[in-house]
Amino acid sequence: MTDSLKRETDGGNGQDRSEIKAKLDKGEDPQDLARQYLDDEGKYRVDKWLKGDLELDDVQVQNLIAKLPILDYGRRRKDIAKKLGISLGMLDQLRRGPAVSLPEDTGQGTAVQFEDPEPWPEEVDGAVLLDDLAATFKKYIVLPDGGAEALSLWTAFTYVHDKFQISPILSITSPDKRCGKTTLLALLGQLVLKPMPASNVTASTIFRGIERFHPTLLIDEADTFMKENEELRGVLNSGHLRAQAQCIRCVGEENEVKIFSTWCPKAIAKIGKLSATLDDRSIEISMQRKTPDEIIERLRLDRAHLLFGEPRRKLARWAQDISMIDLAEMEVDDTKLFTNDRMADNWRPLLTIANAASWGPSDWVKKAIEAAGKLSTDSPEEGWGGLLLIDLKELFEQQEEKHILSSSFIVERLGELEHRPWPEYRRGKPISTHQLAHLIKKYGVGPRTKWIDGKVLRGYLLSDLEPLFIRYTAREGSLSSGTPLQSARVQGKGANLQPEKELDALHSGCTLHSGGVQSARCKESARNKNDVNSLPEKDLFSDLAPLHSGGGGGAGNEDLLYQLKTCGYALVHSEILDEDIFVTEGEHWPTEAKSSGHVVYTLDEMAMLRDESPERIRTLHTIKKAFDGQIVR
Repeated sequence: MTDSLKRETDGGNGQDRSEIKAKLDKGEDPQDLARQYLDDEGKYRVDKWLKGDLELDDVQVQNLIAKLPILDYGRRRKDIAKKLGISLGMLDQLRRGPAVSLPEDTGQGTAVQFEDPEPWPEEVDGAVLLDDLAATFKKYIVLPDGGAEALSLWTAFTYVHDKFQISPILSITSPDKRCGKTTLLALLGQLVLKPMPASNVTASTIFRGIERFHPTLLIDEADTFMKENEELRGVLNSGHLRAQAQCIRCVGEENEVKIFSTWCPKAIAKIGKLSATLDDRSIEISMQRKTPDEIIERLRLDRAHLLFGEPRRKLARWAQDISMIDLAEMEVDDTKLFTNDRMADNWRPLLTIANAASWGPSDWVKKAIEAAGKLSTDSPEEGWGGLLLIDLKELFEQQEEKHILSSSFIVERLGELEHRPWPEYRRGKPISTHQLAHLIKKYGVGPRTKWIDGKVLRGYLLSDLEPLFIRYTAREGSLSSGTPLQSARVQGKGANLQPEKELDALHSGCTLHSGGVQSARCKESARNKNDVNSLPEKDLFSDLAPLHSGGGGGAGNEDLLYQLKTCGYALVHSEILDEDIFVTEGEHWPTEAKSSGHVVYTLDEMAMLRDESPERIRTLHTIKKAFDGQIVR
């Protein structure tokens, strides 16, 4: 060892040569010096430093612990961390630090990279940009009505995502394969900001990827890995509301608590609907396989840089231009537009973008509202409990005189509903009374035992279930399946849209049909026309043209009011709209109206519209028809 030390001194290690020679001249032990200076793995010097017999600066310590073999490092790890006054996690990080640099290609995957589009050099008209995006989606994808408009708005949303407090998930679903879901995700990947496509992900890759990159997450094939993954669904759910878009995990050997962001735009493609909680946070694009008559162009991703570079640059410029605007001032007042709060949350960012894009004359606010009406539907998979309450409500409505239904009667009738899950609820067998009780129990309601007609009956009271029917089975949340557009006042730039005045109704020029379509109640009514006086006229028809009954005649408004009183409705022809419509006394639709396809107006709606111009009425009528002619309350 002393010979090795002599060779080191004679010229092997120039940095330490003079120091070693000086120590030898002072009479220090050559054996000890040899162990110290020929310690290639650093163990001897680390031990001397830990004992306090050797002074080392921080850089020397970091280089030494990086050299230590893994077992020797493990034995000394706690002592080193204690002497340095740092945590074990930080010490591990120092050991992996600059002293041991990894090559760029580790052989484990490919580094994530994003290309920031260069903003377009000229100012971009937002409405024209949205029109171009909608045309692009229609060019390559067969979409449901309103789908192209919703996709265009959501694409723009990814560029201004951080200006909002709600992040609606884009749910892309289909009943079967080969319906265009993957193609749509691929097209979105060419248009959205910082796309990160993935066909299989875990909860940890989601929140770690979002924390580091803040991408637009495009998840495909979700039906193959999300069904039983509660942790992944929880992470995705948390990203809906910005204030709660985070998850907490313990990291490192000392379990240090860290917060990871889950806030980013997300699109999920799946065969079948998303789970109830994800679906509730989503805007759904329901895809169908194209027919031979539906002609679209094939998406050429090999030419993507030529086809989609310009729209991405224009989106970047548009987002840059509106970055100075407080988008809160551009919000559409949706307090009466949606009665389902979660649905209103989901559509609010897109309605705001539609309004912000309308620098000049534009109908994008109207397009956005129409898209909401066409795409927003009640989920049939809102959870077995909610579905059961809907069916129980219908059972009680069918048994008008019953205030209690037995458990056995309920499960028997549920088992007859072929379009529901109850006939094959568990392992191909119908739902049982025990399973029925288990589903309803979470709502705080259970079966009761009553003495009815000399018999003991065990079942469910209508009085117990009625509060649940009101809370959980109301269909107002769906614009296209029961809830009208009630009010949407647009603030800031863009159009003013007030659908309670903008639903095209009759303003003037209506003709009562001879005979019309009369119900049995109307035909059998023997009431005298003098009964009309009991129906408040509300000064509704002062500016209407004469309403005719029979083959002609000029009987005036009295005939209409009489038919409304005796039948509950009247079928009239509007000259302004140039079509037949139903007028009802109350808010209940006549059966004939439902089957005929005519738009229905209440007397209250007519009152709201009586001061509108014919052009305004026609515009609003188009909106009403877009929402399946629902009655405005």
